[in-house]
Amino acid sequence: MKILEMLSWTQLNRMIIGSVLINVFLAAYISWPFVDSSLTHRDVIPITLHGEINRNNFEQFLTDMDFNNASAIFNEVNNALKQKNADINPIGVSYFPAYIPEGTMLYHSNGDGKVPTSFEWMAMDYEFSYNFAHMFRKGGRHHGPPGHPPKGKWPGGPGGKKHGPGKGPGKGPGMGPGSGNFVSSLLTFQTVAPLDKLIYLGGASAAKTRTGEMDTQFLMTNLESYDDYDERIGAQLICDWGKKNGGLDGVIRLEIGFEIILCDFQSDKLELVQNLRLTNVTDIINFPEEEPEEEPEEEKEEEKEGKEHAEAEPESNKDEPNSKSKRALEGLPKERSAIVDVYEAMSGYEHYKAGSRHYDDENRILIDFTKFVTVLNRTYVNPDPYLRRIHNISSEERTEIQSDIASMLSTANDPYKGTNWRLVTLDIENKFGPILMLMSQSLSLYNYSLTQDPAGDAYTIDSLGRNLTTYTYNFVRRYTDGSYSHDLAYQWKDAKKMAVWDWAHPRQKIISRSDFLIWDAITHVQESIIEVVFSCFEVGRQILDNLYVSADVEVPSDQQITALYEKITFLLEQLNWSSFYQCKKTCAWNEMCFIPTWGPAPLGWGDATIGKEMVNGIPRIKKECECISYETILRMN
Repeated sequence: MKILEMLSWTQLNRMIIGSVLINVFLAAYISWPFVDSSLTHRDVIPITLHGEINRNNFEQFLTDMDFNNASAIFNEVNNALKQKNADINPIGVSYFPAYIPEGTMLYHSNGDGKVPTSFEWMAMDYEFSYNFAHMFRKGGRHHGPPGHPPKGKWPGGPGGKKHGPGKGPGKGPGMGPGSGNFVSSLLTFQTVAPLDKLIYLGGASAAKTRTGEMDTQFLMTNLESYDDYDERIGAQLICDWGKKNGGLDGVIRLEIGFEIILCDFQSDKLELVQNLRLTNVTDIINFPEEEPEEEPEEEKEEEKEGKEHAEAEPESNKDEPNSKSKRALEGLPKERSAIVDVYEAMSGYEHYKAGSRHYDDENRILIDFTKFVTVLNRTYVNPDPYLRRIHNISSEERTEIQSDIASMLSTANDPYKGTNWRLVTLDIENKFGPILMLMSQSLSLYNYSLTQDPAGDAYTIDSLGRNLTTYTYNFVRRYTDGSYSHDLAYQWKDAKKMAVWDWAHPRQKIISRSDFLIWDAITHVQESIIEVVFSCFEVGRQILDNLYVSADVEVPSDQQITALYEKITFLLEQLNWSSFYQCKKTCAWNEMCFIPTWGPAPLGWGDATIGKEMVNGIPRIKKECECISYETILRMN
């Protein structure tokens, strides 16, 4: 008060006016859209970090982002922590700050039952670790998942030094046949504090290939060449780097189910719950020890003839008592082993089944999108998720990526402080995926009738008009404000704008560049979707107006309809959503709809060829998927 008394009214007025002007200037600076659309996402500063983006003004904040970049960022977010999506789009180019809550169970198996003293692999599902522990059977039999790719070469690589797995989640030492004396242990851990400094790597990031799936890890190692990289070297370098740059709990990757390269098993965030020594596979079912497998020999001609003669005998002769006695003496060991073969195949199937539980979500892992780091929108990346590579980006770009990751690790990840953008993209896919597919099918049928059956009436212009409006009418009506009926152009513009905002708006205030980048990309994609939906409705409405109201209404030309079909086809190809990949039939209870994977697997390295097709020399997952069971694994092995 004494200070105020000493100031004249003139001085006070000047101070108040100055303060007001400063606040006005700051408010204008904060709210004005200074985003330069030509800049990369690292340079774009979302000055509206305090919730100023709203339904009325959001369009002025959008950058001029290329649609390839927008759809790629949308898919990186949408595919995160979804096994089906990640395998369909196997090469990820982003780093997600991840978080595993307190109380989560994690699994590891090995051959000595000891808790690792350094980094090692962990699985989110016990079936993962259990299957990689293998069924080491007496007699030397082993039919578990392969430890090495075909011909000893890692897929995508030129051979030479192996780009191999080292130890994996629950993998015992070595992947080959075990001896009868080998014992596996399954260790169960529980988090007693959140693992809040994890990095999740998108795509099939544990595929152990050289075709791009491992590029995000390679960039973190500072190695110059893949020839110097393998699993253990990479894990060691990443954990060492993370320790020096803010601390790193580990790296989450996808194989069949999700695994963690845990940097420190001695962490006070983790406690051992159980150290289980697995029983011998024959002991638990009270079978005697298996006999050693004999190497197959070439049959002599007379033995072959004798076997053919025996197979030609009537069934009645085969069931005589002497035959049964002979079977009891000679056949039972093989039949017992065949039964255990089924159990082993079932172990592989249960591993697949555990992974399928996370086709659409791994909800035990959370993501802090406010610190999301991606190579997208800062340098060219191939839009094809089977062909993109980032291992050879410039040294400046690599340094920039590493700097952003170090910044990510400087604070604990907090998945609750920002928008969960995965829920936003999931809602968009679930809502618009079926609509887009139905409109595409309608346009495709009409185009087919034009070119293949021009004289027929199987799919008429009337059918097209009815279908296009049926699939879009209620959606368009929901966003069309009758108050603007006097200005149809504005009414249409307002409807589209609200339809974009309704589905793409941030659920919480945008608080970081990463937040802004994701919102920007999702909004661009949603704009494209809404434009197609409204265009299809408009075409259908014009057709019906011509047929049922007035012939004076101009009908869209076949060229316009074809152009619309091409537009929606391009959009569907860019989106490449996992919901477009489905089994043709409902799988039985003992089956699962199978999405192929890309690394070591019960059905062979990269699941061999089941569910894949070659397109221009690149194996890709088919949109028509297959049902498999344990019998599929038994046949393949």
